Amino acid sequence: MGLAKEAKQKGGMTKSEAETLKGFADEAGVEPSRIEPGHASGKNPATKGEHAHIGPVNHIPVKPDKTD
Repeated sequence: MGLAKEAKQKGGMTKSEAETLKGFADEAGVEPSRIEPGHASGKNPATKGEHAHIGPVNHIPVKPDKTD
């Protein structure tokens, strides 16, 4: 959960980082563990764009991967 909390504090993570972290959480049996598209429900602006839920850490912004 430390990596998820750190990512949220830093303002998010890339899509590949989110998928890797979700994979680690899934292997460890951490629920819920999912990446969601943006949605308009709730007042939290982090839900408007793609975001991750990793265990108790919710609404971690997911940013596009950097391309060179």
